[in-house]
Amino acid sequence: MAKNKEYTLFEFEDEKQIDVFLATNVNAISSKCEEYIKSLQEKSSYSDINLVEWRVGNIEYLTSTIGFFKVGKKTTTKLEQLNSLKKFELIPHDFYLCVDCIFDFEKKLIAISNRSDLDLEKIINFLNTTEIAKEIGIAIRGCEDNKAFLKKLETATNIQKFSLKVDGSNMNLENYSKGAIELLSNLNGLKEKIEINGTDLSREVAIEIAKKVRSSEISVRIVLKEGDNPIVIKPTDEFIKKSFSIDQDKQTIIKELADCLNSSRVYFD
Repeated sequence: MAKNKEYTLFEFEDEKQIDVFLATNVNAISSKCEEYIKSLQEKSSYSDINLVEWRVGNIEYLTSTIGFFKVGKKTTTKLEQLNSLKKFELIPHDFYLCVDCIFDFEKKLIAISNRSDLDLEKIINFLNTTEIAKEIGIAIRGCEDNKAFLKKLETATNIQKFSLKVDGSNMNLENYSKGAIELLSNLNGLKEKIEINGTDLSREVAIEIAKKVRSSEISVRIVLKEGDNPIVIKPTDEFIKKSFSIDQDKQTIIKELADCLNSSRVYFD
């Protein structure tokens, strides 16, 4: 029976993009993703702040926009080896713990395989702190599974407060936050918080916005049932994950994970 491999879905974000409504910036993240992937090939190894050595290898393109690479963390173990005196002694040996990374820079997505002996958070931290990531302003963030959060918004008795952080990444919210983002740009600011209070805010608008933003950007105060005290809810911090057969082709993996994202968070043109 074929074994399975689980992948977690992430997305590329442009840390420097503010004027998101300029036509020239619409595809800025996609082009930065391509620049980032190409740059990973140019340096054979990296060391993080803890002096742990990381390597990127096996980079290959499957199509003009979809590709694959491996990330490995250098690890040392000691193995018994027979020396010239015919005695066994413990000799250090280096090896790498590796994960698979499948990217689609047209969709700005990257899927990373999970393994129990390698912390996924440390892998993302490494990828986000390389010199090229800092230089071009690209970052990798997890894609949250927001179905449970959206369900609470749909079934709540009423919505009393809606809070939203606005920055240059809110490119899908032109109808609601264009003025705020233009103000940020004019002031050379990075973030602004919009907070709307009321006794019964529009459920439809709240749900539409919630489908378009990251979980870190939004919080809502609701009354779940008549007579209940208000509670504050936020999207889950659980990322989208899915298992595939180890021989599943990589293009199918990234496509199916993108479909999972679309079912959880709907983007509008």
